[in-house]
Amino acid sequence: MVVKERNKTNVFINLLNYRAKESLFAENFTEFENEPHRLEYFLSVRGISFLDDTKAQSVNAIWYSLENMNTQVSLIIKDIAQVEDLLKIKPLLMLKVKNLIFLTDKSAYFDLLRPIVENVISCKTIDEAVNFAYQNTEKGEAVLFCGGIKIDEERESKEFQNAVRNL
Repeated sequence: MVVKERNKTNVFINLLNYRAKESLFAENFTEFENEPHRLEYFLSVRGISFLDDTKAQSVNAIWYSLENMNTQVSLIIKDIAQVEDLLKIKPLLMLKVKNLIFLTDKSAYFDLLRPIVENVISCKTIDEAVNFAYQNTEKGEAVLFCGGIKIDEERESKEFQNAVRNL
């Protein structure tokens, strides 16, 4: 195959443009500030990190959150429209989620989820959910609170933070 001189030049110019764009992209992310309630670190208690992710209001958003966690997680979900949708992220749940805690009654789905996650429960209040997560999470692990559906982020976030403070 014969490569013409003009094509060599085009490849070289494209490579230079790519590197310049890559550098600019990296520069922009060094100044990136996290949105409130989006994987927001709140507090550590006894070496357990509590993260507020009330902006995670879909299974795709929960996938993103879990993908960015580098430790085992106790996942508290306010509610979720279709629990079956969690099966779409089954490998990630198996890998990262130790406890799955719903703030609505999802007991009908427990048999479906228990082979995937060690502990699956429903709690009536955020205080109960945070206490369960705290008791069943080890030092160095995290508790992640996600909305799961459209919720009042400010109100739910404050309730979560108050429950953590009350531990």
